[in-house]
Parts: sequence; C-alpha cells; structure tokens
Amino acid sequence: MFSGAILTEQVFTYPGLGYWLWQAINFNDYPVLHTMFFIISLCVIAANLIADLLYGIIDPRIKYG
Repeated sequence: MFSGAILTEQVFTYPGLGYWLWQAINFNDYPVLHTMFFIISLCVIAANLIADLLYGIIDPRIKYG
C-alpha cells in the first residue's frame, strides 16, 4: 500500500505519508522509519483481525469458541 503511495506522491508531488516515508529513507531518519513500519504493522494486524471476524459472520459453518 505504501509503495503505491510513494510512487503516486512522487509522480504528482503530493505530500503525504508516502512522501514522508521516502524522505525518511533518503535521510536515514530511523525514528520515523520505525514509527512508519510500526503503523504499517498495526494496520496489517487490524485488517487480518477484521477479516477473520467477518469471515465468521459471513460463513455460518465457522464457529468461534
């Protein structure tokens, strides 16, 4: 997701999180890189949790607990 954001923001010179991540990579800004990768990790974990819960709602054969 962020690789597409980096590409889009570089092409259209739109400042956003992708641009911020690209600048952090270029300038070796490690606290920003750690923060961005932490945010990306949390988004992936949240998306997986939501997908697992919705799968149980959509498919009645799945029982939790």
